[in-house]
Amino acid sequence: MHKYLDLFCSYAVIVLLWQSSMTVPASLKELNKIEIIRQADGVYRLDHAVTATQKDILQAFNMTAATVKKEAATLGKTLEVLTN
Repeated sequence: MHKYLDLFCSYAVIVLLWQSSMTVPASLKELNKIEIIRQADGVYRLDHAVTATQKDILQAFNMTAATVKKEAATLGKTLEVLTN
């Protein structure tokens, strides 16, 4: 299974680089800007909206901004349980 995942990731990176002028390190730096923070009400949420550049990078991996929001919400619930 990992063999196919590695192949898919390699293909996605090649497509990303071909479609844009971003390098892999630049793409990773851009994705690192996606953060969740704990709000005043104790709920974890995305710190900022997903940018157009981040959406383009995510698209190479068949992901959307909605996927990121859903994963952030799931992670937030896990963190909430661990911190209480």
